[in-house]
Amino acid sequence: MMDDIVQIPVRVLNETDQAWLMAAAPFRRSSAYWEPKAKVTIPDRNEIKPTLTACMTRDYATSRGWLK
Repeated sequence: MMDDIVQIPVRVLNETDQAWLMAAAPFRRSSAYWEPKAKVTIPDRNEIKPTLTACMTRDYATSRGWLK
C-alpha cells in the first residue's frame, strides 16, 4: 500500500506553529527543508536526543526526496 507511514531519522533545526525545519541524518544544514506539520509528525519531539523520528506517508516522503 502506497500510503503507509514511514519513519525517517531527522534533526529538527527549527519549528513554527505550522512547520518543522528538518535535516536528514547525518546532519547537513544545506539539506534542511521546511515540512508542514499537517504532513509530518514527530512523536519523540520532546525527547532530548540528536536524532528524532519524522513520520510521514511513503508517497509524501518520496515526493519530497526523503526516500529514494
